[in-house]
Amino acid sequence: MLGARKQPHANAVRTKKKAIQPRALAQLRDAARRPIAVVVAPAGYGKSALLRAFAARHTGALLVDVGRDGATFRSALRALCEALRAVVPGPRLTFAGAYARAAERGDRAKSLAHWLGRHLDRSGITLVVDSVDRLGDDARIFAEFAEALATSGPGAPHLVLGTRDDGDLPIPRWFADDVIALPIDANALRWTGTEAQEAARRLDFGGDEFALARIVETSNGRAFDLLYALRTGAPPSDDDPGQALFRSLTVEEHAYVLETCLLPSFDDRVLAAIGLPLHPLLGARSRLGGLAVRPQAEGYRYDDALRVCAQVALRADPAAYERVAQRTVDALELTGRVREALELAGAANLRSRVHQLLRLHGLDLEDRGDADVVEAALDLLPEEIDDAVVVLLRATRESRLGRTDTSEAWFTHAITRAESRAVSAEAAYRLARELVRRGRADAVELLEPYAEDETLAAEQRSAILAVLAEAYLVAQRPVDARAALQRALARAESLDAAARASLLTRASYVELYAGDRERAREYATVGGALAEQANLYVVAFGAYSVLYNIAYEDAGPSESLACLDRLGECAVRSGNLDFQLYALAAAYELQVERGDLVAIERIERDLREFDVHYGASAALEGLIPSRALVEAWSGGFDSAYEILAPSGPHQTPAGREALRWAEIALYAAAAGLREHAAEALGRFDDAFGRDVDATDHAVRGAIVARLAAELIGRPAPLRIVAPAGRLGSLARAVDTIVAHRRGEAGAVTLLEALADLGRHELAGMAKLFAALPGPRI
Repeated sequence: MLGARKQPHANAVRTKKKAIQPRALAQLRDAARRPIAVVVAPAGYGKSALLRAFAARHTGALLVDVGRDGATFRSALRALCEALRAVVPGPRLTFAGAYARAAERGDRAKSLAHWLGRHLDRSGITLVVDSVDRLGDDARIFAEFAEALATSGPGAPHLVLGTRDDGDLPIPRWFADDVIALPIDANALRWTGTEAQEAARRLDFGGDEFALARIVETSNGRAFDLLYALRTGAPPSDDDPGQALFRSLTVEEHAYVLETCLLPSFDDRVLAAIGLPLHPLLGARSRLGGLAVRPQAEGYRYDDALRVCAQVALRADPAAYERVAQRTVDALELTGRVREALELAGAANLRSRVHQLLRLHGLDLEDRGDADVVEAALDLLPEEIDDAVVVLLRATRESRLGRTDTSEAWFTHAITRAESRAVSAEAAYRLARELVRRGRADAVELLEPYAEDETLAAEQRSAILAVLAEAYLVAQRPVDARAALQRALARAESLDAAARASLLTRASYVELYAGDRERAREYATVGGALAEQANLYVVAFGAYSVLYNIAYEDAGPSESLACLDRLGECAVRSGNLDFQLYALAAAYELQVERGDLVAIERIERDLREFDVHYGASAALEGLIPSRALVEAWSGGFDSAYEILAPSGPHQTPAGREALRWAEIALYAAAAGLREHAAEALGRFDDAFGRDVDATDHAVRGAIVARLAAELIGRPAPLRIVAPAGRLGSLARAVDTIVAHRRGEAGAVTLLEALADLGRHELAGMAKLFAALPGPRI
């Protein structure tokens, strides 16, 4: 057992700077001008040292070693997100959701490259990724990801990949496609006599030039052999660098390394928390310090090969391994490195510590974007654990996966089992969010007791009040909704930016559906900006969706498309494929309404990348009437009717239903399906009568229904006095078409009416009207 720490570790003794080959570094700089650069060499040739030197000297470069134990594509991508957190925090915060959705879709490489690429677009970042070979079978999918990321466009990040072998990298194809230059291999990394002399000078080698010449000859240019011999005066005893270092440790160093080899990295604070004295490998007398330990941004880490050897030796003694693991987990938790503590506790199968860490820190980890490590920890715990926080975390996971029945049962159980009011309130809040999303008014009864609880923290109570306001709207209690919202907003100034963003975004929803569009616009504008600043892209998406709906109703396609640009950007950065489809579908609908064929073709290409069928997702609802309208432009009214007719009975609320039946009636009438048109007009009349608020959708439906009735010779519905703007232009166009068909208006008048539709960004409707059967222009 090592002694207790007797003096503060001030890192007074630093490892000497390693020599690098300027020749290899220059080659790598040239190679890195391509989208991808590759360094491939066996262990001991200085591949990792070269990558570290490149990253240290290259502006905007970030070094990531993905070669941890049991490394996978998922863990490698997570390591990239962690490395980026200081400069681009969004990927780390949205990683768990983005990965889960990409895996569910079965296209991890391209989907995740698209997601990360949007975060890094034009950032100037170069990702230097070492130990790709340690990914095993996942190295191939990582190569696909790297290629898709680095070749995604002119603003894409560059990648530098380090690997011991190139078996899973498509080197010939990349070279043929000019994605890479020739890889830097072991021959390029071999040290020359001149480079060895420079290294000897830096390391204060005590031998003469003949001794140095023997070292150069014996090492055959292999960097590890040469540096080892320069430090120790003898060649390494083992061809494997890790084994050679491990066997060369002194007794004191050996014991110290075994005590600390489970640390991903170490610094003063974590060593003090473990209770260890000054690290012997950092002392001036250590022969191996510069090889066995290397500095990094914060603290130090062991040479990876040495760390692996030490961990293998430690695991050979199960009792010692468990003791060191427990001690290391405790130190990591004490120094605030909770995520690493939970990962190590899981890897060491310390289930009681996993349970304890989840109970104390699980909710905070989720809030910080570490849902992936929480989910992995949950899988280690038996189902019979009935701790309220663990149950709540399970409920949240089920909710993320869309298993609503199971999640509701878990949430309810967490409420009843909670040992504190705060945990009970958190469970009720999370369940209520799900209920409101599904349009259930019982969220009111669930939340009301907590909304009055003064013992809850201001942030928690504000969030509860905001969701309660939405629940009141679902229950058709707008007065209560506004009262709850005002109580929530009264605490807004005391909240941090992230909590305020969520609150204001919910407030915008409440005001939008309560009828105050100006307040909704104000809240959504501020909430969206705050959410983006805090990298809360799901929240920002919600805010911009409110602004999009307001713009769609009040301003027309141009302003709506500006909102959709922000909404679509947040959708991609969130990693939520449903959000991305929603944004594409909405943009498609607007461009069809504008009649912009170039934009339509571009969006259709984007949609084909998702490989979806129209109508396959709720997010694609906007594609159904849009595709029907495009079919009608070329006179395919029967096809347009077939596309749109099945959707008629499924529209809500009444105004939207009225519009859909009117559109169905128009296509049926234009296709000569008189009975179907008459039936659809009857369904329109019923829905229009139920739209007590005279919404814009219902008004537009009445305008379209008037034209459908004219085509089949049926008495037209009551003529609507349309407001000014786009609806007024549409109404005037229909009146003109009716008059033209009756011989009461000339072609010039009709052409002017259609041109006016174009000026109001309704060129898609003008193309439809021009294709109608009957008198031609």
